[in-house]
Amino acid sequence: MGVSMQEVTSELDKSCVINLDKCIERIEPPIIFRGGNAIVYKGIHRPEGTMVALKMEKFPDDESPKRILYEALVWSKLSHKNIAPLCGFTITSDGSVSLVSPWQDRGNAHDYVQNSDVDPRPLLLGIARGVKYLHCHDSGPIAHGDLKGQNILIADHGRPLLTDFGSSSLPESSGTMILRPRGGGTLMWMAPEQLGDEIASVQSDVWAFGMTALELFTRKVPFQGVSTIPGLMARIMHGGAYVRGAGNRTLHCGHRCLTSLPKSRGPPHEQGIKHI
Repeated sequence: MGVSMQEVTSELDKSCVINLDKCIERIEPPIIFRGGNAIVYKGIHRPEGTMVALKMEKFPDDESPKRILYEALVWSKLSHKNIAPLCGFTITSDGSVSLVSPWQDRGNAHDYVQNSDVDPRPLLLGIARGVKYLHCHDSGPIAHGDLKGQNILIADHGRPLLTDFGSSSLPESSGTMILRPRGGGTLMWMAPEQLGDEIASVQSDVWAFGMTALELFTRKVPFQGVSTIPGLMARIMHGGAYVRGAGNRTLHCGHRCLTSLPKSRGPPHEQGIKHI
């Protein structure tokens, strides 16, 4: 069952997500992320003049309002120095809902570490703190569901901010509608159990954290060079082999996260990251 735009705005208002309709000036053209589900426009928040990011779906359909509402309701629950803040929402002239957050000039973590002078360790420490906040949330554990370098923005002084909560898994639905996370995650960061269509969990987040650690230390997307989906899935099922080939610096951070048995995965360990 679809959700009307009026229902979306009503639910967002109930959840105290701020309507910024008359305050945002959108700047063209959009930024389209590789392999992502979103288009992001740069905008100006008036009258302050601050720069903001306007996120909307790349390929909207009848279910788009429900997915956007779900992400907004998850995101509105979160407040932490390593979580990108949600400023509010706006409805564009074509009737699409955009989620508004502060613009980050430094981009995402994957692009940020392409500068070889950037040390990934402080980033991983901040990412671990953001993940811990989600997993220990007052309302119950929240799984991010799509943790990877592209979904981690870089704020002032290199502070990492987790973003993109469309795949996040709540302990129970919020609001009056039946809402579910967007399917998926991104294959190269997905845990083996997710290949069987299991939804995101705290344990799959731990796996994704390990893969993100490898991504940031190697400064490469995981499993680069594997050209087929069956080949990639086989490598994911044997994630430990990837860790062994990744170099000693990444072993300390990744080996406890990348075990095939979900219950055997240790959480991101702040002290361990500090001593890599």
